[in-house]
Amino acid sequence: MRLTYSYLLKRVLALALVSVIFPLFVNAAEYLKWSDVKEEVLENNFSIVRERKSLQAAELEHRKSYSSFYPDFSAGASYVDSYPSRDDNFNYSISGDIDFFPGLRITDEIKLSETQLEIQKIRYQKEVADSVAASRSAFAELLTAQENITLLKHILSRREENLELVELRYEAGRENKGAYLRSRADVMQAEHDIERARRDIEVKKRNLLTLMGRGDYRDITAKGSLDFPDYVELRLDEVALKNPDYALAYYQLRAAEYRLSMQRKSLYPDINLSAGVSWSGSTWPPDDSRRIGVTLSYPFFSGGRNIIDRKTSDINREISLLRLEETGQNVFSSLLGAYNRFKNSVENIKVREKYMEALEVRVDVAAQQYRNGLISFNEWDSVENEYITARNRIQEAEHSAFIAWSEFIRAAGKTESFLE
Repeated sequence: MRLTYSYLLKRVLALALVSVIFPLFVNAAEYLKWSDVKEEVLENNFSIVRERKSLQAAELEHRKSYSSFYPDFSAGASYVDSYPSRDDNFNYSISGDIDFFPGLRITDEIKLSETQLEIQKIRYQKEVADSVAASRSAFAELLTAQENITLLKHILSRREENLELVELRYEAGRENKGAYLRSRADVMQAEHDIERARRDIEVKKRNLLTLMGRGDYRDITAKGSLDFPDYVELRLDEVALKNPDYALAYYQLRAAEYRLSMQRKSLYPDINLSAGVSWSGSTWPPDDSRRIGVTLSYPFFSGGRNIIDRKTSDINREISLLRLEETGQNVFSSLLGAYNRFKNSVENIKVREKYMEALEVRVDVAAQQYRNGLISFNEWDSVENEYITARNRIQEAEHSAFIAWSEFIRAAGKTESFLE
């Protein structure tokens, strides 16, 4: 087969095309919506996975608490060949025992185990809420940083247009050199702001990937918008009662009450039933023997330990009760503060939009007046700077409102908005 020039040219062009296009697919950024991020956080976040394992261990411990209702059985066997007498000895046995009346403590032990399981469930719920809130904030940070790049590019374009206008006036002798140099410096500042923002984006990507539980780094791009309600009225007292911190304090109080009840019941007697059968002897089959017994024990004097333990448990219950009341007050204050910050942020957006609406008119008027020589460079530059500042503040206000709403959701111990 002859390799013609056209055939070789096609092969070279195909290889070149593949070498250009393939890296684009390999290094393409992964687009992530908030729903994608949340799903991965719930599955792989390090803190959530750790608390999930702790919850599984607590569930097993709770199952183990029911073992007190069942008897314990054991079996044994032995064979001894004595030397030099050559006497053989056989022995094997089966026995069992059960706490027939363990001083009424067993019910409190099971209730305490159930309470400890509820405590671990609440801790898991709290960790989920905290991790999702942190991830939501990290996602918002990345999304805002991406939008900020677009805004900074618009500012750079505007600065370059202003520089051209000032440069024309300077070359025509209608503007001073200081104004021209100031406009050049503004362009350099805008370029620097873009590069700094791009470097900041890399840090924000790393933070989000860590919260998502990813060990390796790859380029990602946040996709979506910062959504939050304009306004909503809630019964904060009802929300506070469902807060994980308050629920945790409540179940800790219940655990303290069960421990106190167990200490009080430690003065009751214990009754234990036991039975067994064994076979032993030097000939086969060995002789059998059976036993059955009832054991009654009563700790009538333990050096005062029972009394001291009961008083200590009573004090711990009072401490838990005070902690519950304090937690309720703190949770309500935190919710009120977070919700007020959200409402203030929403109202601030509306104010900033009004300022922006006025400045869009002012900046066009000022630019036209400067071209016609009706106002000085300083007056025109002041309006331009005020316009750019206003654009930045609107973006900051929207970001602050989203973060404030997310913080309120976190303070309430939720993973998503109450409106969903």
